[in-house]
Amino acid sequence: MSICTTYITDTSDLFVLAYKFETKKYYLYMIDLDECNFMESEEGTDLNDIDKAFNFKEETFTYNEEEVEYAEFTQIHIRGESRKENIDFKLQLQVFILHEEKIYRWTPEMSSLEYVCSVSFPRMIPIDDQSFFIK
Repeated sequence: MSICTTYITDTSDLFVLAYKFETKKYYLYMIDLDECNFMESEEGTDLNDIDKAFNFKEETFTYNEEEVEYAEFTQIHIRGESRKENIDFKLQLQVFILHEEKIYRWTPEMSSLEYVCSVSFPRMIPIDDQSFFIK
């Protein structure tokens, strides 16, 4: 397995995109970094519980390289869920993945990647967790 990239959202979630050569699939994993912060845990918290938070459970989602027409991974942008923000606007997790010149999108309600658009210059420049522009 090879790690393609990592991404930390404004809501303190760590995402890791990995590629497994044997299955020819990409795997997206998530760790909630707030759960791993033992400095903010309540007194008497079992450190074994915090240690468990560092372990990747199951993947958030997977996709085959044929879904992206065998294009090479370029970049990722992720907007975290608003569940941990001061005001929860019920914004869901959104993942944008750039494979060469094509941007794809995934949300938890989707069973597979959705093609968004083609770009002439394959680079997503983040403005914040909510948005990015293409340059």
